[in-house]
Amino acid sequence: MKIGELLHLNYPVCDEAVAAVERACRRATVRRGEAVIRQGEVCHDIVFVTDGLFRVVFRHGDEEETVCFGMDGDPFTSMHSYYRGEEAQYSFEAIEDSECLLLDFDSFRILQEEHTELLMWFARLLAEQIYAFERRYVHLGTTDAYSRYVSFMQLRSDIVNRIPLKYIAQYIKVKPETLSRIRARYARHR
Repeated sequence: MKIGELLHLNYPVCDEAVAAVERACRRATVRRGEAVIRQGEVCHDIVFVTDGLFRVVFRHGDEEETVCFGMDGDPFTSMHSYYRGEEAQYSFEAIEDSECLLLDFDSFRILQEEHTELLMWFARLLAEQIYAFERRYVHLGTTDAYSRYVSFMQLRSDIVNRIPLKYIAQYIKVKPETLSRIRARYARHR
């Protein structure tokens, strides 16, 4: 996926801004299991997934929680790092070998001054991410495990076969053995 396609997913951006962002980005290959943003470290980049699959993961003690998934076309960054220079609260980890573009914060801030539509693009991106987080947490707190799985299948059927089951279990907040029973029930009712 090209940077112009990625930018236009959130808000229309002029060709000059697309070209400027493209010049400012650097390519990165992220191997399966590697993180391009690491929890506990200050992040310096906006990540644009051009090819591959990632998960947003939060680790606490010996536990880890898969919060959401990112695929071709999805941008991601640490808001704690972007706004306050603080450590990232989540990691952005590749589920499979992936390709992405990285745009450092300082370059992005300069580009926003030169191309003000990038401010609107970023505002839309933030609104979409907040919406997704809120929807996930409300849904997880108000529905049973089977309904959460059905919802996940409806929302992410395009990538479900690429995601290890343990991450799906983490995402819908069930144990792997419970997920096996839920999947069997789901298969019977299809």
